[in-house]
Amino acid sequence: EMDLTLFQLPWFLVLGVLCGFMGGLFLKSMLWVRSIFQRFSIPIPFKLALGGLAIGVLAFRFPQVLGNGYSGVNLIMANQLNLAAVVALFLLRWLATILAVGSGAFGGVMTPVLFLGAALGGVFGLYGMQEQWHPDIPVAVFALVGMSSLLAATTHSPLLAMIMVFEISLNYSLMPALMISSAIATLVARQVHRTNIYSETLYAKGLDASWESDRFGEASRQRVGDLMRHPVPPVRDNDFFADIADRFITSSYHFLPVVDQRMRLLGVVALSDLKEYLQMGEQLKSVIAMDIMRPAPKCLTPGQRLDEALSVLLGAEMRNVPVVNNGKDKKLIGAVNRSEALGQLAEAMSSPSLKSGTGRSELNNQKA
Repeated sequence: EMDLTLFQLPWFLVLGVLCGFMGGLFLKSMLWVRSIFQRFSIPIPFKLALGGLAIGVLAFRFPQVLGNGYSGVNLIMANQLNLAAVVALFLLRWLATILAVGSGAFGGVMTPVLFLGAALGGVFGLYGMQEQWHPDIPVAVFALVGMSSLLAATTHSPLLAMIMVFEISLNYSLMPALMISSAIATLVARQVHRTNIYSETLYAKGLDASWESDRFGEASRQRVGDLMRHPVPPVRDNDFFADIADRFITSSYHFLPVVDQRMRLLGVVALSDLKEYLQMGEQLKSVIAMDIMRPAPKCLTPGQRLDEALSVLLGAEMRNVPVVNNGKDKKLIGAVNRSEALGQLAEAMSSPSLKSGTGRSELNNQKA
């Protein structure tokens, strides 16, 4: 984990511009290869076979282009590859991906894009270290931010990209860099190529895909109460240290809410905080929850909209964010799984819908 300084953040603005340009170029190259395959008046199975043959020839010489790329990402983040090797991996995976998608073998492009983003960030980081531009920033940081930025550039959805990479890294100190780079990448990519990786197929068929869709409106109007579960079983403010330790041992939680007799949330006890009290010896018997708890975190309320709760969800250290009845009484009534809630918003941001217009009319006419 690394705390980035204010003076280091401009490098991620530059990375965002680079990822935005390369993201738009990636989409253009993918469409170019697709147009080449469409010129062949042969059945789709033969087109798929032709694309598979091309990738097979490429993989025979460079087997690294196959697979999900996770091993390559790990090597890049561990700084175990030199600049030339990362550049080669980037170009080869780029070529393999556009050949696969262009031939019609659309099995998903998110994983390849994440790999390409990590490689592009790795190239930027390694070259910058070589030139002594930013010797204090690890290559892994640029790789993670590159993943988010290139995904944002190809989907035109910076929120989706930031959430995904944040869930991968769980590193709160990266959020400023992720936000800056992903937002810039999206803006630049939209100038290079007007459509995103998912709506391009709809545009090609004469359908108008909008990101400001009804589906997003419905998802953003979802309430916290719709996703609320039973709360993490709390401990009382006067429970002893030994009882709290037993609770952690018998559960998978890393945080336990602390409540009073009226179920008002007073704070949380973190598993990681217990070890500093273990040297107290006999005095440990008198330690209670009030002595070791942290202040109550920012909470959610059932009536909050999910989009309004985004800042709390992103800033939450707990995977199960507490839900209280209101901001005044703070009576613990439930919890929201952070990953599930962020996933709802991410899905809304990445799901286009069809606007009424020429494309919609043509579709209706076909149905009629």
